[in-house]
Amino acid sequence: MKKWMIAVPLTLTVAVLGACADGTGKAEAGADKKEVVQAEGKKVKEGSEKEESQRNRVKELSTYEKVVLEDKDGEREVTVEYPYFGYEKLDQLIEEEMESTFKGQIDSLEKLRQELSSDGFEDENFTKYFFNRTMEEPIITDEVVSIYFRDYFNTGGQGVMGSVPINFDLKKERVLTLEEVLKEHGTSLDIIAEAMRERLMTDERFAQYRHDAVGDYASGVAEETSLEEMERNAFTLQEDSITFYHQYYSIFPNAEGIVGIELKWSELEAYKTKTPSEVNLPGHTVSVKRSSLRNH
Repeated sequence: MKKWMIAVPLTLTVAVLGACADGTGKAEAGADKKEVVQAEGKKVKEGSEKEESQRNRVKELSTYEKVVLEDKDGEREVTVEYPYFGYEKLDQLIEEEMESTFKGQIDSLEKLRQELSSDGFEDENFTKYFFNRTMEEPIITDEVVSIYFRDYFNTGGQGVMGSVPINFDLKKERVLTLEEVLKEHGTSLDIIAEAMRERLMTDERFAQYRHDAVGDYASGVAEETSLEEMERNAFTLQEDSITFYHQYYSIFPNAEGIVGIELKWSELEAYKTKTPSEVNLPGHTVSVKRSSLRNH
C-alpha cells in the first residue's frame, strides 16, 4: 500500500508540473507571437510612412519655380533659366552653377570687347553676342532629381550647342557620376556603347540618315560610339532608364543638333551576354571590340 500511496502523489506532482510548464510555454509563445505581430505592424507602418513621405517630397519638388537670369544691352543677350525647388542643398548646387555660368558669359563678352579694341576694331560694329541656356522639364523620382539644360552660343556665325545635366541623388544629397550609376545597375560604358550602336543602326527614327548618308554611316556610328566619345555624352535618369545626349557630327547634319537616346535598364541586360558586335550596312561592315569593363 505504501508503494501506491507514494506513487499517487508523484503522479499528481508530475501532472501538476506538466500542466504548469504547458501553461507557461503557451503564455511565452503567445507573448512571442504578439511581439512578432507588433514588430511586423511597426515595420509596415514605417514603410507606409516612408512611402507617403517620398510621395509628398516628389509632389513638393514638382511644384518648383522657374528662375531667369537675363542681361541685354543691344550688343549682347545672355539668358540662363533654372528651377528653384525649395530644397536647400539642391537649390544651392544649381544656383552656384547657373550664376557662375551667367557671370562667366558676361565676362567673356567684356574680354572679347577688349580684344577687339586692342586690335583696332573699336569703331567697327560689334558682333551680336548671344548665349541662351534653357531647361527641359525636370525628372523627379523617389531617389533622383534629373535636369537637362541645353546651351546655345552664337557670336554672329554658326551657333554652337551644348548639354549640361544635373543628376542629384536625394538620399546622398550630391550629384551622381555616370560611373556610379552604371555600377549601381551592374553594367558598363562598353555595354552602353554596344546598345547605342544597335539603336543608331536599326531605329526607324534614324532611317533617313542611314539611307542618305554622304559618307560611310557604319564607320561613323563606330566612331561616334567609341568609349572616348561616349565619355563626353551628357545623361539624365528616368525611373527605369537612362538617356544619353550627343551631337553626332559624323552621321547627322548639324541641323539635327543634340540628339537624346533613351535606353531601358531592362534592355541592357541582354547585352551582357552578347559577343562584340559588327556594325553593318549593305556593303559595309565595321568590327567593334569591347574593351575591359572598366565600370564594374
